[in-house]
This record gives sequence, structure tokens and C-alpha cells, in this order.
Amino acid sequence: MSRRVLSLIADILWFCILSELVFAQLPEPPKLNYDMIPDFFQLPPGEHLVEPAGVAVNSKGHVYVFHRGKHPLMEFDSGKSLRSIADDLFVTAHMVRVDPEDNIWTADIGSHVVLKLSAEGRVLLALGRMRIPGDDVGHFNQPTDVAWDRDGNVYVTDGYGNSRVLKFDKYGNKLPG
Repeated sequence: MSRRVLSLIADILWFCILSELVFAQLPEPPKLNYDMIPDFFQLPPGEHLVEPAGVAVNSKGHVYVFHRGKHPLMEFDSGKSLRSIADDLFVTAHMVRVDPEDNIWTADIGSHVVLKLSAEGRVLLALGRMRIPGDDVGHFNQPTDVAWDRDGNVYVTDGYGNSRVLKFDKYGNKLPG
């Protein structure tokens, strides 16, 4: 064998030995205390979740699942399906959150819109322009997430197309920063 091949074999052996020594010294990961509940969500007959993208819980313990199927935003109570919300407003689900007032927020990368819905499912605020991507203040290009601060300001990550974070007041007016 050539010196080059022998050197390569020696390097691989040293790598294996050193890796084993490093991993042998790592502590065992902690045991997570949870119980999995199979088939927790009881969907209506003929329905199924398609590419679930987000999940959120309101103050009553109702769970919202945002997915890419026939009824994108679904509400559950103790796993039982209660309803679907605003089916015609969504194109490609990405994120759902519930704010302290139990309003439902969604980011839809297909429609390029962030929506704030009341607990009843009525649109309270729309940020972006439906199905029109862009890079100015009035448009998003596949928004990915939303957060709010204690003053009611809204932060939107416009992460896929524009790689930016925009700040709005609680009425949807763009703020500096």
C-alpha cells in the first residue's frame, strides 16, 4: 500500500478512537416525562390532517391545528373536532398562534398574508396583500411567524422571500424598527 493510503487509514482510525472517547464521556440524556396519546384528535369522518404546520392553545384549552388540507384551521376541545375556521382564506398554512385575548393569528406562506381572527373566526386584521408577494411595507413574501409585545405591537417575520422582520402597531400601521 502507498504511504498516502496508510496515512488515510491511520487518520480514520484515530478519528474513530477519539470519537468513541468523546461520546463515552457524554452524560446520558434526561428522560422526558410525557405520555403519548395516539389518535388524540378525532377528525370528522373522511377528514385527515395534511402536513400540519402549526398548533396553538387558547385560554379554554381548545387546540387549533393549522394544516394544508381541506379545512386548514381546525379547532378541537379535548381532542374532539369542534369546527373549521375561515376555510376560504388560506392557501398554504405555516403558523398559528393565540394571543392573550384569545385572538387567533395565522401566517400563510401561499397567500402572503398574516391574519388576526377573533375567537369566533372573524377577520380583525390582515397584514399583507392576498396572493400578491412583494418587498414593501404593504406586502410580504411568504411570512413565517408573528409575535406581539405588551404594548400590542406586532412583529412579523417575512422569512422566506424577504428575510426581514417588520414591526406594526396593534392597528396594522408599520412602525420603525
